[in-house]
Amino acid sequence: MKLLSTIILLLFISLPQLNASSASAIAVAGSYSLRASGSEANYWNPANLTFRSPYQIEVTLINSYLSLNNNAISISKYNALNGTYLTEGDKRKIIDNLQDNFSLQSTVTHYIAGITLNNIAFSSRINLFAKGNLSAKYVELLLLGNEYDKLYSFDQDNNNLDILGYMDFTFGFSPYTIQISGYQIHTGIALSFLTGLGILTTEDYNGLLIANDQGVQLEQDIVMKNGLAGLGFKSLIGFRSDLTDNLTLGLTIDNLGGYIHWTDRTERRYYSTAIDSVYIINLDEDIFVHTETREEIGHFSSTLPLFTRISALYQFQDFNLSLDWKQGFVNSVLTSKTPEIAMGTEYFIIPQIPLRMGFCPGLGSSNYKLSYGIGYSIPAFEINLGVYSIGALIPSSYSRGLATAISSKWRF
Repeated sequence: MKLLSTIILLLFISLPQLNASSASAIAVAGSYSLRASGSEANYWNPANLTFRSPYQIEVTLINSYLSLNNNAISISKYNALNGTYLTEGDKRKIIDNLQDNFSLQSTVTHYIAGITLNNIAFSSRINLFAKGNLSAKYVELLLLGNEYDKLYSFDQDNNNLDILGYMDFTFGFSPYTIQISGYQIHTGIALSFLTGLGILTTEDYNGLLIANDQGVQLEQDIVMKNGLAGLGFKSLIGFRSDLTDNLTLGLTIDNLGGYIHWTDRTERRYYSTAIDSVYIINLDEDIFVHTETREEIGHFSSTLPLFTRISALYQFQDFNLSLDWKQGFVNSVLTSKTPEIAMGTEYFIIPQIPLRMGFCPGLGSSNYKLSYGIGYSIPAFEINLGVYSIGALIPSSYSRGLATAISSKWRF
């Protein structure tokens, strides 16, 4: 149980990074599919490799993120409520903001290095993903207490925790340009060989709570599966077409054939907690039962679910606009069935210094995000800064999330 508690704590203090791998991608809110160049295109759209990069080798010098986020309350609201009496309205507002669950998602991707030779690129990156949901019913019970003789039930849909980590070694290239109705469609493919770092996934979650004349009954059963070390594979195919001198469209399909086969410390963990018919008179008895068991399950494989991106980029002299639509087909640690839309813009003060801004509307239960950034790029060196604010126009105490990022590369 200590391991589970530690993982949950780490998840709650880790935060969403807009699914981006660099400060420049964060600065445009992740609307980066048609902007990524060189070996970085291996992770966004390898069809971009059809355009030769002005450099061949790049090494990441700094790639750091710092962020804080929740989906229920702003920093200023927390400060106003901290140490004060919460009214019924305050409690209801917090619960209503949560909607069905308290959800956190973290994506940390550290780009290590890359080599680009004409339309071919080699790269390596460390990828850590975490996603957790906690039912809003738990928060409601904490703030408002339980209703008499009402059955509270909990299931895996709103209570789960999934963590995945792997390192990739990726080979990307842009092999063909196709002519269709007078338009050139550039193609690209990236093949990734994966080394699994670890996985923890929720296989089952069931719980109930009821208080009535029979006393208090609580049951909670959790089944987790974990593994360390593994080998795997995935692929990404991409397409890009310049419809006009200014407008470019793109399409990618990621995680094709994606899987990791786990070979070390593969086990299933069972956690069970129960309290039955509790009365004050019974408090000197053994009324609380908790068990934790492990079962070795041998090697197993986990799949990496497919997702697609549709993107557009409009360029006009020293100004550009972009739109990315990311769509998953299942809810997982990597994907969501709720579309993720990102819009970004760049304005070049001079060719070496771009100002950036991005926006995500926050579909479903997500909060909207606004991002800002600046960069400096010369052939041998690049540095970028990015910040974003969740639920507020600028990073401030009114934000429900704050983040800052810095990344730099040495190139030759």
